[in-house]
Amino acid sequence: MKNYIKLLKNILSKIPHTESFSEAIRIVLREVCETTGWAYGEVWVPSPEGNYLVCGYVCHYTLKPLEKFAEASKTITFPPGIGLPGHVWVTKKPSWIIDVTENDNFLRAAIAKECGIKTGMAIPILDAGELLAVVAFFVNEKKQEDEEMLEFVSIIADELVNITQYKKLEIKNAQLSQAVEQSACCIIITDIHGTIQYVNPKFTHLTGYAIEEVIGQNPRILKTDKTSSDDYKELWEKITSGASWQGEFYNRKKNGEYYWELAQITPLKDKEGQVTGFLGIKEDITEIKRIEKEKEELREHLYHTKKLEAIGRLAGGIAHEFNNILMAVVGYANLAKLEMGDDHYVSKYLRNITDVSDRAANLIQGILSFSRKQPLHDTKPMSLNTLIVRSEVIFSRFFRGNINYIILLKNASEKIFLSRKSSRPQLMTFQCFATNICT
Repeated sequence: MKNYIKLLKNILSKIPHTESFSEAIRIVLREVCETTGWAYGEVWVPSPEGNYLVCGYVCHYTLKPLEKFAEASKTITFPPGIGLPGHVWVTKKPSWIIDVTENDNFLRAAIAKECGIKTGMAIPILDAGELLAVVAFFVNEKKQEDEEMLEFVSIIADELVNITQYKKLEIKNAQLSQAVEQSACCIIITDIHGTIQYVNPKFTHLTGYAIEEVIGQNPRILKTDKTSSDDYKELWEKITSGASWQGEFYNRKKNGEYYWELAQITPLKDKEGQVTGFLGIKEDITEIKRIEKEKEELREHLYHTKKLEAIGRLAGGIAHEFNNILMAVVGYANLAKLEMGDDHYVSKYLRNITDVSDRAANLIQGILSFSRKQPLHDTKPMSLNTLIVRSEVIFSRFFRGNINYIILLKNASEKIFLSRKSSRPQLMTFQCFATNICT
């Protein structure tokens, strides 16, 4: 084995820098053929279907006739147990043939004899019992089985598997790291005590905190009073017990701005199932919350609008009936004035009746216009309190008996005053107020 130590070191120094398994095998074939006297090397890999072996790569540096053997190898396949590669595939053990031209299971015996090939050996490359490839070497002279050579190539095969597994793990970790770094969600990793160990760029972009500002801190730096201490206690008890938690937070950024987030917190566990830390994946849902709020306000406004329309239709019907009665009252009052004359002491009462009736008629006309969605003409400012008092005289018999007009006027004044201070439209406020008066 001492003869191969230098070669082994040389190969092992080159393999880790390769980008793929096939590239690493090519290095092995070239190095062995260049330094050990074996004239030809080849690698056989399972087909995509996994039911036969195909030639993946050949390498030779001596003997011109070997090119013919190489071309023949590229056109042949080996089912399990057939030929030297197929035999090694089934046995999963190295194999040495002193003279391949005299071996009945060596399908390329004729072409090997023509090219001057004599001894051949093959070694399986296995990963957890699964065949990755078969490496074979040939020489143009008979050689007795060399245990050191077989052991040397077997060591190389094992190292190829180890390095391949490491490469796969590197690729997997790189993909995972890339996914975390480029994720559209905030990702936080903490230790068992909740101390932040990692945050991704999305977290810093959303919260305004730099990575160095939050490492070693607790996620409580984002908390507000929106989430109670009892809620945080319940969350902590759940995740420390090994269960996942999902919910919403109303947090505060570094600049004081507030935002909503949907969070999924999952315990990280070791092989024994012990919790070693926590993974938090959080999504900014501030815009979703804003849209939901607008939809709710729109639904509420639509509800009151529909309600007001229904009241308008009802009020229109009442006003129409009342208008008929009022016309009779006005008619009889005018007849009484004609009979008694202006000097009669009752005339002033009759004038009061007609004056009040005129105001009532104007009010009724306005109600009818509102119920029919007609434009109001000759509008002018009017005291809301005066309007309600006059309406009480006319419509008191139609309203519920439990309406307190003092409280009603006070509430009307407060509602409209508050609407002026807020961004809520005053018309909407008045509509809601009018709806509540009439229902």
